[in-house]
Amino acid sequence: MPRTVRQTVTAVHIVSSVGLLGVAGAVGVLAAAGQAHAVPTLVHTLAIPLALLGLLTGVLLGLGTRWGLFRHGWVSAKLVALVGVLVIGVVGVRPAVDGLRAGDAGALTTVIVLNATQLAALLVATVLSVTKPRTLFRSRHLATRDPTATTSPSTRRAAPPPTTTQQEVR
Repeated sequence: MPRTVRQTVTAVHIVSSVGLLGVAGAVGVLAAAGQAHAVPTLVHTLAIPLALLGLLTGVLLGLGTRWGLFRHGWVSAKLVALVGVLVIGVVGVRPAVDGLRAGDAGALTTVIVLNATQLAALLVATVLSVTKPRTLFRSRHLATRDPTATTSPSTRRAAPPPTTTQQEVR
């Protein structure tokens, strides 16, 4: 993927993901504060489109960069988390929001619980993006591989020069 395209897709991915995190937080606060009338607008007009945009740009980045979709466990975990957020939104939150519009009192609790689940998944995905843990879901093949080896001999890193200690110098 060309550099400018990758940077643009990355920027759109970050903005949509942060936007989704903000919308999820706002939905939770509004629902908990009893301002349920504002929740449907946020869910229908912002949350689901932002989740779809985040998923699309994440898949593009996974396919078009060295990270891959399934090469690193943290990327796969982020993919699962975002798909989970989207499924919970479409299958759970959206119908519950429609129930709020109809005056169903039990729908408010459903929105709050499902929204908290979405918010937790999004926070986990954010932490994974920042920390990029190398050991998450690491396969035996990757665990035994030489970390300095690459697929191309021309890009293989040279071994660092041996260090000398004070005793060796004397």
